Amino acid sequence: MIDTPGGFLNVDGVGGGGTFAFSQNAYDPHAEYGPSLFDVRNNLSGTAVYQLPFGCGKTYGANWNRLTDEALGGWELAANAIFHSGFPATMFYTGGNTGLNAAADNSNYNYAARDNQYFPLKIVGRDNNHWFGTDLPCTHSGGRTNTLGAPCAYGKPAGGTFGTAGNNTERNPGFKNVDLSLFKAFRIVGDQSFKLRIDAYNAFNMVSYAAPNSRTGSSQYGQILASANNPRQLQISGVYTF
Repeated sequence: MIDTPGGFLNVDGVGGGGTFAFSQNAYDPHAEYGPSLFDVRNNLSGTAVYQLPFGCGKTYGANWNRLTDEALGGWELAANAIFHSGFPATMFYTGGNTGLNAAADNSNYNYAARDNQYFPLKIVGRDNNHWFGTDLPCTHSGGRTNTLGAPCAYGKPAGGTFGTAGNNTERNPGFKNVDLSLFKAFRIVGDQSFKLRIDAYNAFNMVSYAAPNSRTGSSQYGQILASANNPRQLQISGVYTF
């Protein structure tokens, strides 16, 4: 599937969006083939509404008096859940070349040419500071071994060249979130009613991480510096219908 290398997609804060919404090399469109920015391998989402079994005509509380039924009966619970695996990430090299060597950082590509890719990335020791693993990339042009003498999956492209890495070759963290709502309509007179609603956004306070830094020449390479969702938030609202 062909796709632009960066685009501006930023779904739930975990997309691969950036400033690279154009080809690395306009004369080599084949290099742009790869997973689309919105390609998600696993995705589960859904909404459910459940009428609690309390109150007049329900399993429990069928004989409650009107006051008790108004207070405790007729409540509904709704849930909205989103779980998906990570969006793709493209590996770039960031440096400071200028003049004849500008293509190594690609000044017409916002000084961020793609890396050379020598081997498939083998992720070892993944954490929030090393999302792409603890193996170091190559920081010298054309080198296939890093500063530790180990083979590197990605490395700096040579001066005057574009990187050989494909488009969207790696994956960012996934996303998870559950929102809950509890609500009830209180009948007043005739067609008039008052609906009370309590919303809990990210009800279980689950943390989803933003995209890590995918620029191998950066000191923050592989680091996740932000979360993609907010901590739990509660909201109480009322709607009067007449």
